[in-house]
Amino acid sequence: MLYRLHSRIIYEHLFVYLIVLLVLYLLLTRSGKLKILNQRNFVLYISIISLFIYFADLVNIFPIKGVVFFNSNLLTLLSFRSELFSNADTYADALKLFLSYDHVFKNFNLSNKGVPYEWIYANPFKNELGYSAIANMHLPPFYSVHNNLLARGFKYSQLNLGQYFYLYLIIYLLVIFLVIKNNTNRYTLFLYFSSFPSLFLIQRGNIVSGICSVLIFIYISNVLKNKNKILNLFLLILAASYRPNLLLLSLLLITPKNLRDSIKKLTLFFSSFLAFNYLNLILLKYLYPNYSFENFLIGYRWLTDNHIDYGDGFDSSSYRVVKSFLNITDYTQQRILQLMILIFLIGIAIYLLYQHYNQKIPKLEFSLALFSISLISVSPIGDYHLVSIALFVYLIFEYGDVRTKNKHLILLGVILIPKFHNSLYELINYSLYLNNASLILTVYLVGSISFISSNSSDII
Repeated sequence: MLYRLHSRIIYEHLFVYLIVLLVLYLLLTRSGKLKILNQRNFVLYISIISLFIYFADLVNIFPIKGVVFFNSNLLTLLSFRSELFSNADTYADALKLFLSYDHVFKNFNLSNKGVPYEWIYANPFKNELGYSAIANMHLPPFYSVHNNLLARGFKYSQLNLGQYFYLYLIIYLLVIFLVIKNNTNRYTLFLYFSSFPSLFLIQRGNIVSGICSVLIFIYISNVLKNKNKILNLFLLILAASYRPNLLLLSLLLITPKNLRDSIKKLTLFFSSFLAFNYLNLILLKYLYPNYSFENFLIGYRWLTDNHIDYGDGFDSSSYRVVKSFLNITDYTQQRILQLMILIFLIGIAIYLLYQHYNQKIPKLEFSLALFSISLISVSPIGDYHLVSIALFVYLIFEYGDVRTKNKHLILLGVILIPKFHNSLYELINYSLYLNNASLILTVYLVGSISFISSNSSDII
């Protein structure tokens, strides 16, 4: 009895202990007393912690109310019966979206292909929002084209739902494996596929976040190497067309101390981005006739409204952290809070851009800060989007100096390990607070460079 009480006290305050460790880590880093591990040992360290937490979740070691995966544990990834997918909403981020297209499917078609009953008759993405808008229109044009093509592929294939998704998943895993293998090393491969964001991505079926991760990785790698400039534009256009918050990474196109060249590059990028998405809008007139930019905005507002009061816990946005602290319930105040956080973070990005333009921040750290801001500035932002962090770890080992490694690797490791998504206290969530604190501290550490050094000789 005394042992169980003692264990409960330890684990209920685990969040506090981890924050203390983060603070101590920062102090040691600033004092220069902390030496970073090599990549092999770093990946091994993160993997051991992750495997322990996965095991603890499976056998329910900790007296904590919460889950590592959404309504489930790691075993749900092994569910091959499509009629069971709805039990834990397994693979729902991909499947429920394209299954909601009533302009493609009839209900009896879906029943015959093994679609769970709840995903046919209680699919929230089928909700009518007025003005011809449907909830599934919350996706940007290119993402909607992607899902409409997936829907038609499923409709005309001879595969049931489980077979079709696993084929989609195998193609994704194979392509991502080859891209990462050819551009990194075996340690990065292992870290990428074993990290929590990657496994959560698979459990939710959010394949697009994985696609975006490699698009961003190749884009940033090329920026650091200063090569393939035309390919870079195309990669960023694709990534930002899936996730518009990634437009922030276009600031990497700016050439330090060369205003004319910077304006030229940004003009080319944004004109190409707008043209590409306009072409997707035209294509959607044939694939999804009722889709329009106005309906996209209505759908996006529906999505954010559904998460404005209570998220599902799998969110790392700054809005969710501040709201839970202040316990704001008024809708107008919630929207004002979202806007204030967005404006503040845009201001931070502009400040970092100024420092980068004056060559006081290395490109590598500037890119890491921009990516972090792109995550914490919007809400909701699913934890599967954190999968790119595993690739940033490789970039830091490949291009970063000792100072860069000491400053950032532990924080990035904290993001990659699995954490319980629960209410530790009434309004506190392990994953939300640890992930957001790590991302904010990452941005802070990048911004602090300009205060301690103006020497640009070691800028990458």
